[in-house]
Amino acid sequence: MTALLAPILSAIFPIFAVVVLGSALRRSGFLAQTFWDGLDKAIFWVLFPCLLFSVTGQADLSGPDTANMAIVLVASTLATALLAWLCKPLIGLPERSFVAVYQSAFRMNAYVGLAASASLLGASGYAFAAIAVAIVAPLINTLGVIALAGMNGRASGTRPSILSLARSVIANPLILSTLAGAIINLADLPFPDALWDTTGVIGKAALPMALLSVGAGLRLRALKSAGWPVAIGAFLKLIAAPAITVAAALALGFSGPAALVAVIFTAPPASVSSYQMTKAMGGDADLMAASITVQTVAAALTMTLVLLYATSLFLPNGL
Repeated sequence: MTALLAPILSAIFPIFAVVVLGSALRRSGFLAQTFWDGLDKAIFWVLFPCLLFSVTGQADLSGPDTANMAIVLVASTLATALLAWLCKPLIGLPERSFVAVYQSAFRMNAYVGLAASASLLGASGYAFAAIAVAIVAPLINTLGVIALAGMNGRASGTRPSILSLARSVIANPLILSTLAGAIINLADLPFPDALWDTTGVIGKAALPMALLSVGAGLRLRALKSAGWPVAIGAFLKLIAAPAITVAAALALGFSGPAALVAVIFTAPPASVSSYQMTKAMGGDADLMAASITVQTVAAALTMTLVLLYATSLFLPNGL
């Protein structure tokens, strides 16, 4: 296992170094706030969709690995969300604050997951990671929207319609681009090589820019409000979620690079977009910010340990 430590550290360190750089650039004032606002939009609407479309559209989606990864990721995400919900009496917060902790337990940072997968496994990791986004993104967005909409509905005495929930999920450009790439791929539809190359070139800018944005989005002052509820959310996200994923893969007899990518995708901290959605829908944004910041700081250690164990388990012959 110690032989794996060097390549895993080599994969993890640059990711969090870029996150730290993004935080430093944001706080130094070297770049104006308008730059970061524009960067977030570019990543969400252009760069990351191009990356997901390009990779998913050209990946090999056939074979049992894709199906097994889907089963493991869906099962582990739902199990973690249920475990977080069962912790509600222990957490003891008003619903507006509990929903923030609840989301922090299962909403993963796809940027970190993609970067770690590509760094550890190369092109195959990249392809499996794009498929993982297609599997997990609709699910975690649906769970988050349902929780926040349900909170607002109980407060106002109304219930959100299934149509409005579906619209909120389907309108996500990350989901749309992944589904478009998968449809072209599975249906073997003709698509010009020049356009694949174009989306691929644009997509290459997505990960470094996204990691800078993750760092810029951290709110270190929010650490002051971190307490027991934040610690519970961090434990569920950084320890329990990957442990459940490993258990699900073992129960299925699933191993290899795709199994490792499934673990990689449940090991990262909660996404910065969780803060934006929580704030927009009336949840406790300050508590969400504290959760994201604590998890991002802690994940540099926990992801290293999780990937060290998972790699030795699912790739016994090494990377």
